[in-house]
Amino acid sequence: MLPGAPKSSLQPLKEIWHRAWAKIHDREAKERSKPQTYTQKYGMKPARYAFDQAAVEEACKAAIVHDDFAFFEEIVSEHKRLSVPFLLWLRGWLVSEDDLTQRFSLVHKGLDVVLNNEDISTKLWIVNTVAPVAFTLSQPSAPKPLLEWTKGIIGDVFADDDGDWGAEFGLRCGPVLADVGLYFKQPFDALMTKVMPRLSLECVVPPADGSDLKKTVRSMAIGNVSCHFVFAFLSRLREHAKLGIYPSTAVMQLHNRFAATFLESGKLKDVEQECGFECDNDGGCNDDITIRTPDRLFELFTLLTLSSPPIGELFINSLNKFAQDIRPTSNLHVIWIPLLRLLLPYASSECSSNGPQKDVYQSLYSKLFTVYEKDFVGERPPRDVHLRKRFELRCLHVCTQCREVNDFLKDGTREVLEMRLSSKTRRKHVRSEIGRVMPGSGDLTCSSRPQNVLVLRKQFGMHDAWVKRWELRRERAGAMWESFDKEQLVEVLGSGFAFMGKRLGGVGVVAVDQGQKRKERGDELGLGDGGCGGKKQRV
Repeated sequence: MLPGAPKSSLQPLKEIWHRAWAKIHDREAKERSKPQTYTQKYGMKPARYAFDQAAVEEACKAAIVHDDFAFFEEIVSEHKRLSVPFLLWLRGWLVSEDDLTQRFSLVHKGLDVVLNNEDISTKLWIVNTVAPVAFTLSQPSAPKPLLEWTKGIIGDVFADDDGDWGAEFGLRCGPVLADVGLYFKQPFDALMTKVMPRLSLECVVPPADGSDLKKTVRSMAIGNVSCHFVFAFLSRLREHAKLGIYPSTAVMQLHNRFAATFLESGKLKDVEQECGFECDNDGGCNDDITIRTPDRLFELFTLLTLSSPPIGELFINSLNKFAQDIRPTSNLHVIWIPLLRLLLPYASSECSSNGPQKDVYQSLYSKLFTVYEKDFVGERPPRDVHLRKRFELRCLHVCTQCREVNDFLKDGTREVLEMRLSSKTRRKHVRSEIGRVMPGSGDLTCSSRPQNVLVLRKQFGMHDAWVKRWELRRERAGAMWESFDKEQLVEVLGSGFAFMGKRLGGVGVVAVDQGQKRKERGDELGLGDGGCGGKKQRV
């Protein structure tokens, strides 16, 4: 039922709903009355019967539009989940008329039912989706019930030390936690006292017996902080500092301290585990989070380098530590190669001036290009003429002809075999054995000649397909290599530039390498400009 349907159609929908859930409840009661299965006994619950989520949310919309809020509460009490599109629709419905307070009072009980079944991080995100803090606090006449509802939930969340904060603080929770302070009269103090203790990477806990010894333990949230949460959280902090909501100096100190502690924890390597699920080896990706990851990494690096160079160096060191262990290779195209391209001006400047990070940059670029060449491009598939490695006739009669074919497949020096078989039955037998072992592989063809001669020829169809795929990967590697600025890349890779360029199939590598050699030779002779005596050569 669509929300625009007439109100008279709501009653039949309610009857269908009640009958369906009555059947489901009866079925679940019967299952509970049965003896426990092995999976149920050890904690695995049977699947629960329910409506499709989209259908349930359409029913919720119809109930709200037609002012049957008791039906809405009944639906969410059974379903207990609401999706992002529905929450955004609900927010639009709340603000579509002037009387926001009355509208919110009609639906907040249903929202409470949903929130009671969510972990804390999801609960905060739902609250901020339905009632964004920027919207709530910017109203000329602040809707008091909505504001009190959100502040009450936030207060309960941070007062509960044993609450379930969920499996992970993901990307969507970053802005939410950065906004928490805005609900209070002293925003930054609230941020520091309520949010940051939950995100502390380490905390020093004094022993209960009062002794002088102290132990450092990880807080409940450290294992749950994802890289994309850090990007979003720090980005929102900077936004509030620019607007003057949080003090800019204190925010940058907090920003850099939090980023440094996060980098030292080694969790930056997990950024690729949070991406790449919708990527392929051709570089295609439909995941917006993955596509924007290089820009987020580079933005964080730039800010850290400008505000605190030692933390910027820590960022590069963290990347260099896990560069050679990057998997899967599909992430190279959408995350790491674009990031190398963005970092190249910094790397070139550091290497040309013999800065302290020169060796780290050289190591980082060499490792990533080596991983790209070995794991993505790989070696050219060898021409395997020993087809016996993959195929072997297993004749039940162990006849002479089949043994001769197996010897031919095993022999790497022969590509053609001619067999004289006077009997049509024998020729048919050999053909059937070959077709049974290697159907349609394209590696071996059979043809007949006059005088009862059967000709077998190795075609290497599978090998040719492998080579073609390898050539496509090498072409892509060449295009990747050409996308870098060669002069800057020479500064970074130094003597390894020509070798790496040849391995990756780059075009123009020899010309750049020869130009570099001419320049070095001219410098040795004191001529300058590549041995041209300071004059430009006519082209």
